[in-house]
Amino acid sequence: MLRTRTSRITAAVLLATLILGWLWYDRFIEEGNFSIVIPHTLYRSGTLSHHEWKEIRRDNPPFRSVINLRGAHQHQEWFKREAALSQQSGISFYTYPLSAKQSPTLVTMEALVELMRAAPKPLLVHCKSGSDRTGLALALYAYAIEGKPAQVAAKQLSIRWGHFPWLSSRTNAMDNAFLAYIQAHPQAK
Repeated sequence: MLRTRTSRITAAVLLATLILGWLWYDRFIEEGNFSIVIPHTLYRSGTLSHHEWKEIRRDNPPFRSVINLRGAHQHQEWFKREAALSQQSGISFYTYPLSAKQSPTLVTMEALVELMRAAPKPLLVHCKSGSDRTGLALALYAYAIEGKPAQVAAKQLSIRWGHFPWLSSRTNAMDNAFLAYIQAHPQAK
């Protein structure tokens, strides 16, 4: 009796793990973690493949700006492709390097807010997976540019987008950075 119950529990846990793994793969790998944040204004993603880039541009208003939070990797194919596609399409391409595992300084975050404020819209913001650095950037956008409450803005740093700051993950640096920003700018507009 106990063995049957244990087997059922094990099977249920295994099935749930497989389903969650498939959903994660589909969302973050197959779809590039692309999402509309503000229609016709703000979008988020991970680094997009050539196919994803073309498909997204076909199905959405054309971006006028892209902010790459991974930094300039001029010898890597993804960077060359993205820079070339942006140039060919007349898109303003900005490279603003952030680390997902180290909190950016307040000055760095303030400069990023000003870049996002000034960048022509629609704007696509991305990092490698669209989870941590992108989450911080969009939390800053929601708080500092849209004037949303901190607890609403902080939802951009969420497991929904793949942000996992718990256990041994060092990506909680993004949460700490956002907290530092809202403490320094309690009435951001």
